Amino acid sequence: MSICKYRGQDVGFLRHVHAACEVQHQQQLHQHEAAVADAADLVAAYAERRIDHPTLAAKLRDLAAGQAIPPDEMHGVFIRGWEKAVDDLLANGIISADQEAQLAAVQTELKLTQQELDTHGAFVKVTKSSVLRSVLDGHPRNDIHFNGVNFNLQKGEYLVWVFSGVDYLEERVHRQYTGGYGGFSVRVASRFARHWRGRNRRKGRGWGDGSDLTRSRPMLPPTLLPKWRPSAARRGLVG
Repeated sequence: MSICKYRGQDVGFLRHVHAACEVQHQQQLHQHEAAVADAADLVAAYAERRIDHPTLAAKLRDLAAGQAIPPDEMHGVFIRGWEKAVDDLLANGIISADQEAQLAAVQTELKLTQQELDTHGAFVKVTKSSVLRSVLDGHPRNDIHFNGVNFNLQKGEYLVWVFSGVDYLEERVHRQYTGGYGGFSVRVASRFARHWRGRNRRKGRGWGDGSDLTRSRPMLPPTLLPKWRPSAARRGLVG
């Protein structure tokens, strides 16, 4: 006899769960996921200033009262909501300075760490948005420091971002020819002349076409970075 993994009761021969127990378990999972999504939406709405703090607290208490979300899972809900707020804001363009300040305030209020918020890259998205906003405004940020990285920048150039783990490839153009020969050839020789090479007679034509093939080959891996010039501020990052 087998034991149901949900009820701990006999379930019969060659079975592991009651059909009714499995249906009930799937319903509970669906309800839990829906509650988590609703709570994350509330946190995102608060981070986007679409609802105030009392409204957020009251709605989260309602979800907790229904026991749809255990208290130990609320911290993960806060992270998920903060990430959703970042994606929602970026969907409308570059994050403004006020929106970035609100995200920072929510991070502090909910006690979320940078490492937690960057699990799926949300924190880096906010940082990149801030860098792009400063470049588009014509005032690149000078508060970004890279320890152990030295660059020989030209006059009017600023270091705004460093990409690591990037393959540095060089394009090379190779010329190649393809073609062939069509027709027949006849060789005439005498069997009595041992050293006579004979004569060849060919009837046909040959053809060939040249083409350029571009291939990328790896080079020494220097650090790649976009450079900012005042004349190109409105065009964004210039490589």
